Amino acid sequence: MTRKIGSILHGAYGDYYWQATSLKLLVERNPGTQLYLFSADPARRLPLQKLDFSFAERFLSWEEMPSTPVDEFLQYQVLDSELKQDVLDHLPADLLAKIDRTRNRIFYDDLRGFLPLKPCHRLQLSEEGRQEVLLAMEQYGIPKDLFRTRKTVAFVWRFRHRGGAINPIGQPSVESLVEKYSRVFRRLIDEFDCHVLITGMNPVSSRTSLSLVDPKYAPFGLDLPAERCTYLKGRNWVADLEILSRCTAAAVMASGISE
Repeated sequence: MTRKIGSILHGAYGDYYWQATSLKLLVERNPGTQLYLFSADPARRLPLQKLDFSFAERFLSWEEMPSTPVDEFLQYQVLDSELKQDVLDHLPADLLAKIDRTRNRIFYDDLRGFLPLKPCHRLQLSEEGRQEVLLAMEQYGIPKDLFRTRKTVAFVWRFRHRGGAINPIGQPSVESLVEKYSRVFRRLIDEFDCHVLITGMNPVSSRTSLSLVDPKYAPFGLDLPAERCTYLKGRNWVADLEILSRCTAAAVMASGISE
């Protein structure tokens, strides 16, 4: 008998990615399971559809949950306050009854034993996503042979401000962090002739498909030679993630994309 499972993807982009990855493995381990995914934030479906979600029957907005036939829900981080406020509080009682709201299931628990992920277990790019990566590289001025001809370092900037989801206690000042990372990467450039690709800094001024994330981007950059660094300016979260994943090494500050 076919088992129809639903799940609401929510949180930061990194949460969406890992929730979907865990559910992809669930489907692979349980033949006959049909998976229906719903986005808690409809605006995030567009950039995320650059990933291949063919392992699911549908990937819909949460508003379509009442009209979608699902037997039960496997829900991650069900006690999240934003999920409750944005989605759960608006669902009818019969649909809520299919969601276990007593267990705050964490996707990392279901991924235990699979990390680090094998290539076959990772979310892949869709054809649209592959084309988006090429367009992003062209927009950013990244040569197609860069990753083949030179060592590259990915850097994810993420400064935590007071009042955010993560407490910034103990975090150094912006000025000291910019100086430190600039000094480290200049040394890497001098010693290894590498190229640094940076995200989370110097965003584009116009609205993009990542417009909801743009406020997290620092309006400044690092003190590095212009010819030895490239800023990924948030054209598309999935495309930027794919480009960074091709680098030789990575240095990150904790964020959804670095997870």
